[in-house]
Amino acid sequence: MKKFQIINKNNDSYILIDKNKKEYSITLELHDTNINPTINDSIYASKKLFDKNNEQYSTYYVFGAINSIYGRKIENENDDDILIIESQNKEKVVLKRLYG
Repeated sequence: MKKFQIINKNNDSYILIDKNKKEYSITLELHDTNINPTINDSIYASKKLFDKNNEQYSTYYVFGAINSIYGRKIENENDDDILIIESQNKEKVVLKRLYG
């Protein structure tokens, strides 16, 4: 998993930066959670989600509760369909990618 920091937010659209100061623009639709990521929060996600050469690459993703009936069954925390949001006070929420 790769760590990103939120440096800007407009509704569900986020500008993220990695440790190399590379910026990424992504839209995240979050379901079944009360978390509302803000500037300076961290996001941990698979590098594949941001790889333009990945056949599933997108700039729009939908994530929801890890126990949601939608999406694939998640076997471990390093799954490519996992997104972890860590607030500035170090609270973490683990979400999974939803399909359909």
